[in-house]
Amino acid sequence: ENVFTGNGNWTEAGNWSCGTAPGEGDAFSIGAGKNVTLNTNFNLSGNMTLGAGSTLTINPGRELAVAVGGTANLNGASVTLKSDATGTAAIGKILGTLNGATNITVERYVPVFNAGLTPSHIRAWRMLEIPTLVPGGRSIRSCRP
Repeated sequence: ENVFTGNGNWTEAGNWSCGTAPGEGDAFSIGAGKNVTLNTNFNLSGNMTLGAGSTLTINPGRELAVAVGGTANLNGASVTLKSDATGTAAIGKILGTLNGATNITVERYVPVFNAGLTPSHIRAWRMLEIPTLVPGGRSIRSCRP
């Protein structure tokens, strides 16, 4: 099994015990106490396990999805979805199994006021929420009477 043994970017070959980042269908784990940054999109169809005390950070604009047959066991590890002016990280479609997703932080980039920006870019009170879908793929908003 390929194990993330370093600290840093997912795509850095030297961070992996097999000398290369795993493929989407591989079984692999993040070593205990290791800090990995997902700097690429990844559609897991194999098995991934986060070790005790490890952290997973998903970079802005990147996505982690779990395909049919895939299993992501986060083991209650800290997972952070980053956000900046270029985009927001995401947990994509979960068509397989997701376990232990109990310590997730979602960051949201909010631009600051700049005199050169249009009024729509002025920092003000904003409601931030998670896009939530109900059965049938409809949003909660579309279910209003």
